[in-house]
Amino acid sequence: MHRHSHFILVSNHRSILDVGLLINQLPFLIIFLAKKELFSIPFLGYLLKLQGHRFVDRSNRRRTADSLARISESIQHGQSCMTFPEATRSQDGTLLPFKRGSFQLSTQSGIPILPCYLYGMEQVMAKGSFKIRHGRIGLKVGTPIELGDDQLKLTDREQQNWLMTEARSAIERLQQTI
Repeated sequence: MHRHSHFILVSNHRSILDVGLLINQLPFLIIFLAKKELFSIPFLGYLLKLQGHRFVDRSNRRRTADSLARISESIQHGQSCMTFPEATRSQDGTLLPFKRGSFQLSTQSGIPILPCYLYGMEQVMAKGSFKIRHGRIGLKVGTPIELGDDQLKLTDREQQNWLMTEARSAIERLQQTI
């Protein structure tokens, strides 16, 4: 058992169904970190707020940093937070470049990263489509990643880069096990 009871989960992103699968399959309560624009969609925005999910204002760096600082404070009290570091859904299944926010959140809060890999989601519901097809879907969960003594000697940005590289490698390894 890992010494932490909550994590910042990072996962690939393939379909709008990803959130439902994660909520259904993970054995603990999670909040999602979503772009602010999703909170202005009628009904969806209301549900996101009602369920305690958080938004990141990506309109500029300062607002992003402020959003992450507020979220960092709130998740230190036992909530796990789900993020999609690619920041958008991949159309062809390849892992897109990661954005820094998830890893900045980890270094600010001291909460470890938990890499996850969703598979089959894009075949069941492709990006841009609302048609649901039959298919095999699933979730693979990796081993938690946290900063060790050597990484704690690095600057914040170097720590974030290290976490980002480790998480991406872990997700790629999970992908190879399918």
